[in-house]
Amino acid sequence: MTKTRERLSAVDAAYVRMEASRTPMHTARVLIFRLPPGESELWLRALVAEMRRTRARSGLYVRRLARSGRWHRSYEWERAPEVDLEHHLRYWRVDDPGDDAALNAMLQHAFVPALDMRRPLWECHVLGNLSGNRFAILLKTHHAAQDGFGATSSLLRWLSEDSAHYGPAAPWALDEPGSDGVAVPATHQQRKWIADAAGEERHHRLRAHLPGKRLLVWLESLSVRRDARRAQRSRPGGGLYLAMDVPDSPLGARLSFERNFAHHTFALSRFRALADRSGATVNEVAMTVIGGALRNWLLADRALPADPLIASVPVGLPRTDGRTGNAGTALFCTLGTDVADPAARLAAVMRGSRYAKALLASLPTAIIEQLTASATWRLNSNQLFNLSALRRPFFNVAISNGIYSREPLYLRGAELLVSHPCSVVFDGHALNITIVGYAGRLTMAFSGCPVATPDLALLTRLTDEALDALEHSYTTAPSAAIPVPA
Repeated sequence: MTKTRERLSAVDAAYVRMEASRTPMHTARVLIFRLPPGESELWLRALVAEMRRTRARSGLYVRRLARSGRWHRSYEWERAPEVDLEHHLRYWRVDDPGDDAALNAMLQHAFVPALDMRRPLWECHVLGNLSGNRFAILLKTHHAAQDGFGATSSLLRWLSEDSAHYGPAAPWALDEPGSDGVAVPATHQQRKWIADAAGEERHHRLRAHLPGKRLLVWLESLSVRRDARRAQRSRPGGGLYLAMDVPDSPLGARLSFERNFAHHTFALSRFRALADRSGATVNEVAMTVIGGALRNWLLADRALPADPLIASVPVGLPRTDGRTGNAGTALFCTLGTDVADPAARLAAVMRGSRYAKALLASLPTAIIEQLTASATWRLNSNQLFNLSALRRPFFNVAISNGIYSREPLYLRGAELLVSHPCSVVFDGHALNITIVGYAGRLTMAFSGCPVATPDLALLTRLTDEALDALEHSYTTAPSAAIPVPA
């Protein structure tokens, strides 16, 4: 018997409950391509026509929300009776070859409005006739239906490193990974990691559903929280959300209906050189650069808090149950905005990040899920009951990261030049930054609200300056690698 309905996880349901016209809970991938050599706008129109004829096959593209449970307070996914591609797929074209301003205008019109919660929770917008023989595709999905890691996985299955590969016109033509006998490409190490995680997950689910075990898990999580608060006194730079001392800042504002976006692309080699020189990871270097930019940005308005800003960094967990949605947790780490010296700031970020990772790795899956559920409820209640103005922020900035491919990707010969996500922001948390590594480049994408982030273009310029300053610091005064905290 085929299962027709699937209950949403607590985290996925929280994103649905947080949905509001002023704070919609969808994300998007903005993909900017160059037309294949020798092709014109007619090629793009033909592609859009084929996309419109392509039947949606599975996953988030065919499922919609349904109320369930007593008093209809729960949510489930059900298969939609039909998928109206005239609604979900839209084609935009500027009259004269458009620049990035035309792209940003499309983002305001296409990204900002909320999704129709009665339909499958996705849209695809195609913008043609951009300057430089370019076009853009915006894939917009609700956070309850797909997280950033799932979006990246779907993208890599849709596009190809082979420019001559003639794959599906649209991502909704794909089956879900592992369904209908479709194998999921993975390295040996990835297969081992997923198999180990699957075994741990099965053990956890058995343990958590035995009588009384849920209470034991909850009591154990209280002990973890107590120990985390004590440990935070000696290691203030990273750890669990409940132990972090998060300062107030202009980023904790109540949001308007508007959003603004910016992105900046660097040579990935600059970050790798700094990582090799310092013993840091590329992501730790990027977080340090962001911390330097935010420090100078807040200093300009005399709004820099004495305590460092705290970043929430999503950590993806392997999806072993065949479901979509959100599979992950988050670690919390200082951005070193209280430190003027760039090299010392990097040292602070490294210590905080590595302590948080080590702490997270030491916790059982059941405890991680309990803490994640607790954090989700706090975000949910802040939004539902408008409590963000009464509580200290949960964190200051959300910073996620992902890697697409070391090699260029293609859609039927059209090269993907750059991708910059647009992410969710909500009351008390008005800035979201996504770091994307792709084809030797690193892109930082900023999503905000003009109430709290009126000039994101300035922030992107300050990241340039912060990277220059960090490079200069290591050129003039090299630092030794910093060991992982015990």
